[in-house]
Amino acid sequence: MHQQLHKYDNKLIEIITTDLNEKDVDMKADIQNLPFRNDYFDLILNSHVMEHIPNDLLGFREQYRVMREGATAIFQIPLRWWRNETRERIEVNEAELKLWQYDHLRD
Repeated sequence: MHQQLHKYDNKLIEIITTDLNEKDVDMKADIQNLPFRNDYFDLILNSHVMEHIPNDLLGFREQYRVMREGATAIFQIPLRWWRNETRERIEVNEAELKLWQYDHLRD
């Protein structure tokens, strides 16, 4: 694994980028089965990932598992502010599906 070590506030920090499909990351990893030990991270930044994950609940649990107590997680996801609930791809009719991004599993 390629480690990126940086100094911040006189502390050495490690930054690890992961993705299942992208090439330019430190480690290929499935968010539903992360290869890190429990309580490893102080910060997780998850940008536009969860809408692509088949079992998003498992993905959230895995991220929680690898976070230290008191850690922070930041999630960026598409927001449909006019809806009261999330819709899964299987619940959407064919006409609506054409409006979705092709690889989103929920909206």
